[in-house]
Amino acid sequence: MNLALIGLGTALPSTAITQAEAVRIAERICCRTDGQADLLPALYHHSGIRNRHLAFSQEVMADVLQGTKQSGSVFLPRDGHDDPGPTTGQRMQHYVEEAGGLAILASRQALREAALDPRSLTHLVTVSCTGFRAPGVDIELIQKLELNPTIERTHIGFMGCHGVPRPWLASRLRPHPWTPGRRRRQALAFSPPRKTP
Repeated sequence: MNLALIGLGTALPSTAITQAEAVRIAERICCRTDGQADLLPALYHHSGIRNRHLAFSQEVMADVLQGTKQSGSVFLPRDGHDDPGPTTGQRMQHYVEEAGGLAILASRQALREAALDPRSLTHLVTVSCTGFRAPGVDIELIQKLELNPTIERTHIGFMGCHGVPRPWLASRLRPHPWTPGRRRRQALAFSPPRKTP
């Protein structure tokens, strides 16, 4: 069985920051010692990344960079080195608000590029190490893209960038011996970006 990538779609959150801003944000949020702050610029410089897109508003980024709290975001650093950050519930709520829209934009672009009718898809794979929700992003994609409601769905969590390795996907799309005919299988896979700067 051959596996081919016939369409690709990408979607980025609207907030963009430079790598220099990302270093300052990471220093403000993550660094607990001067040694950590001294190491951070070199790590970011050697990443090869020039700009980053974040699923946070410009107001939140401005607050972090300026040390203000005008946005009122739960994601702003608090005073003290023992700041645990937002709760899991707050992080998951942010994921619920952001992931679906990005999934729909990227999926529509991939389907257009592939010239596929959304109802012709046989499989839907969603991947996330960023967050979870129930019902999942897969249900939102089925509804908004008007996918076949009987599409075979798989969600892969806690695997990060390795979420959709080709051998796994190929084995999932291989027709089972009891499958009538050799119907062509077509999948849509979505993996949201990480939220950390």
